[in-house]
Amino acid sequence: MHSLLYDKDTLTVYAREQGYASPQEKFIRIVGLGTNQKTNTSSGEVVAAVEPQYTPDRTLRIIAFCTVITIGICMAGFDVMKYLRDK
Repeated sequence: MHSLLYDKDTLTVYAREQGYASPQEKFIRIVGLGTNQKTNTSSGEVVAAVEPQYTPDRTLRIIAFCTVITIGICMAGFDVMKYLRDK
């Protein structure tokens, strides 16, 4: 309780959690992303980073290659069908 009355940094952290800002700051509010998620950590608390999940580059290259081959086969098939219709 003492820190809320006399510590400016603690008061600033709690004010930001409530949505307040200083006159020099500007907020960009993003809406439509679901519920407002509040953090359960306080200022100065150590938080362990989580390993990000990603798709390996090799997998993306294989998907891109298969997509190009599929589009090429479709285009060739349409050309053959057009040739047979015109004949």
